[in-house]
Amino acid sequence: MMGALLSIPLLMSMACSQPPGHVRSCLEDTRVRVPAGVYRIGCNDRPACDQNPTRNISIHAFMIDRRQVLRREYLECQLAGSCPSIPLDNQQIRDERRIAIVTYIGAKNYCRWKGGDLPSAAQWEIAGRGVGSFRFPWGNDWDNQFLPRKLTLKLSRDRSYQYSNACTAQSASQFGVEDMIANAPEYVDIPDEDLQRGVYSVRGSGYGPQTAPQDFELATVHHASLGSLAAFRCVFK
Repeated sequence: MMGALLSIPLLMSMACSQPPGHVRSCLEDTRVRVPAGVYRIGCNDRPACDQNPTRNISIHAFMIDRRQVLRREYLECQLAGSCPSIPLDNQQIRDERRIAIVTYIGAKNYCRWKGGDLPSAAQWEIAGRGVGSFRFPWGNDWDNQFLPRKLTLKLSRDRSYQYSNACTAQSASQFGVEDMIANAPEYVDIPDEDLQRGVYSVRGSGYGPQTAPQDFELATVHHASLGSLAAFRCVFK
């Protein structure tokens, strides 16, 4: 089984694919490819892992947004009448900041408007952990330099960093997916029964105080309730 994992792109670097603070155009390489294969997800070293136990899963190849969706991008969907209205105005049509004030339905509608969908929990986790099943996008060891705007854990209650410019990436996974943790929480797709109960899953960060690196691990599942707002990115076949 491990041989199947290691047979997937050995050309990839086993570390962060770009330095912290690397500036890129928001128009270039907006999606990255995650190859088909068998990947290890989940965890088994703490009580929270009961929600996401370690296991190997097989997936088809997919494309995922390199960065979180921007304010100006969501506004385009809103103006087209395909996404629920949020407090944005036409002056923000060029706004390069991440959108982090969207409902689950708004995020779902946007991805479908673009021809995709929200990533499943497994797709999101694999895109961040890579073939090495790392704890964090850059590897297994916590490092503050990879946090958006170098946020420290003691400031994790401050949500201002959610709106930082999405063109300046602090970290990237093996597949090139940027700023997946310690940023705004991100929606993942949920079963219909959870949707009916108004229980949503978010990944990468939670809504309450985060006090230890394990709170930001890619395998950690956070829950949100009806009315919660978050960021998101989309997947495509």
